[in-house]
Amino acid sequence: MNEELVSIIIPFFNRIKQLELTLESVLNQTYKNIEIILINDGSTESITRIKKIHESHENIYLIHNKENLGVSYSRNIGIDFANGKYISLQDADDEWLKNKIEIQIAFMKKMNIKFLYTAYLRRNLLTKKTVKINVPKTYKLPYIAFKCKIATPTVIFDKEICKDIKFKTNIKYGEDIIFWSEISKTTNLKGLNIPTAIVNVSEGSTSQIIQNQREGYKNLNNSLFDQNSLISILHYLYFNFKLFIKSLVEFINV
Repeated sequence: MNEELVSIIIPFFNRIKQLELTLESVLNQTYKNIEIILINDGSTESITRIKKIHESHENIYLIHNKENLGVSYSRNIGIDFANGKYISLQDADDEWLKNKIEIQIAFMKKMNIKFLYTAYLRRNLLTKKTVKINVPKTYKLPYIAFKCKIATPTVIFDKEICKDIKFKTNIKYGEDIIFWSEISKTTNLKGLNIPTAIVNVSEGSTSQIIQNQREGYKNLNNSLFDQNSLISILHYLYFNFKLFIKSLVEFINV
């Protein structure tokens, strides 16, 4: 069977040891027609070991940003550079199950899908506890902006659907959901409840998590609903109520 080329985009900033594990999981894929586009986003750690991996694989490209420009800027570079029919996004600190690409590409071809996300395994790096996160069968606006379970390392999409869509480089939180949302205006986003990735998380402070979520919600509101005041108001009320409850729970547990 002919295998279409899949371009895998991995921006990274330091955390080289974890990146090696990530790369190993990508190189061990059962689907072999891949190219790996590494974007070094101004790392200050030595990347000698990554260079050695790059030099020993003809299908690995290594691009260097002159300074730390952010994950969105780096992903845009990767998408522009990609030669594949399909784009697969991977975070530098997560891992893939070995048949991830094979499962997704086969399903996409069979069902004529242009954008597919999947369930994933969420692993706490401190407790080592792993939980499967299931996903809805589809996402559409405006629902995706209220509650989105799409994990970036599970996404594969046909490159042609994002030729006029870029990740927003001027925001830090919520940029991925905004990108999915823009694509959803012209393309169906489909989900598959088979885990294909391990998403590693570490426990941050609850207050910092809430602050990051608040900024993310504001970015979604400003980017997606500036022309629809009713949905903008509903979205604003929703995320403020949600974050109020989280803050209240934190206060009670202190």
